[in-house]
Amino acid sequence: METFTFPPELTEQILTTLGDDITTILTLSVVSSQFVQPSQRQLFSRVVVDCRLNSAQLQDRLFQLLAITQDSPHLFHYIRALEIMGGSFPSDCVDLFSQILPRLVHLRSLKLDGVNPLKSSFISVLERYLPLLPIIRLSISSIDNVPWHLLVSCPTITHLSIKQSIVIGLGHDGSPMPFALEKRLEGAESSKDYKFPRLDTLILCDPITPGIPTDDQNKLYSWLLASKNLLDLRTLRHIALDLGNTQEAQRLFHQSQLESLDISTAWLFVGQSLAKDLPFEHVPNPIGSHRFSHLREITFRILFTQLFHNVYSQFITFIRIINDFPANNQLESITIKVLVKSNYVEHWSQLRLPLLDALLQEKKFGGLRKVSVLIMIPKGWLAANSLFVTISKALRHNLLRHSAKKGLLKISKRSGVENALARPTVSLNSDPT
Repeated sequence: METFTFPPELTEQILTTLGDDITTILTLSVVSSQFVQPSQRQLFSRVVVDCRLNSAQLQDRLFQLLAITQDSPHLFHYIRALEIMGGSFPSDCVDLFSQILPRLVHLRSLKLDGVNPLKSSFISVLERYLPLLPIIRLSISSIDNVPWHLLVSCPTITHLSIKQSIVIGLGHDGSPMPFALEKRLEGAESSKDYKFPRLDTLILCDPITPGIPTDDQNKLYSWLLASKNLLDLRTLRHIALDLGNTQEAQRLFHQSQLESLDISTAWLFVGQSLAKDLPFEHVPNPIGSHRFSHLREITFRILFTQLFHNVYSQFITFIRIINDFPANNQLESITIKVLVKSNYVEHWSQLRLPLLDALLQEKKFGGLRKVSVLIMIPKGWLAANSLFVTISKALRHNLLRHSAKKGLLKISKRSGVENALARPTVSLNSDPT
């Protein structure tokens, strides 16, 4: 009997199209032997450990994962991302976790999200095994007290994300870190205990909406600048941050050769706004005189919310930044992310998009290849589709018509932003299907 075999590229495309439909992927995995390995690879690529479960439930989930992978040890090789979220990691689950973590020999990404408090037994396991794993992405989100030496336990990371977290921890002598660490690292000998990898990407904010630029965040900026013996900012090529403290942000920019920048100015104008008749040439540039000679991509986040009602101030500041690009710039892509949470008609009229459109026709932006507008709509908006159609027409035929005629304009939407990053996962927060 003749059998038919799909090309591997088509198999991968089918699985990609299924997205996070785990039930269908599981069914597909038993249809044909050629789907077994690709299905397993997609299902086990990301594992989520949900600490909101009680201790017994989480222990049972971890045991199931360990048992499955002991019967089929190759499954461990498919796990590329590990996310631990939702609460303190139970002490009686640490032993099982310590048996799982060192087996993740192909782990590339580790995310700690709201794991509070970080217990010493859990930290000890991370410190012991993280240096042995090829992790390149470390994300720390909503952690109350991150031990700084945990960050330097990953010698291979190039992508570091610290969002809405207080990175303090304790040094060997009990003093707080990192904010007081530079005082103890004046001698070369003491600095040998703390060695940073060569970071390529540094994210200090939420990729969709701005976080609050607290004093701790500003202190973190200052510490990053003072820690030259630990972190070489000259290797940074991609930075995402909120310009809540422009002085510290400018210093970060000046010490790096950025290729990609993701910024928001929303927090600069809380409680205040620029005059709407103020020409953009008179608007202060929040990133200073730095020219970004290597910058190829810039992303700007705008919020239409009750708190951030100063849309004009946010956008006119962005226009000033674009205007200050030098004649020999290498800019290829501009992305404008707009989070809609209030009266979009009123706020869209405040955006000076035609002004930006005219500015981008200047000769110095001849290398521009793409102008993207991403409209992010919160979950539950019934009028999301009609909103997107209305804004798209306005962008193409009026607000950014010159860019549209040149084929540069790309308009997209992301509805239900809470679930924007959903993808297939092996989750330890529900019974297996």
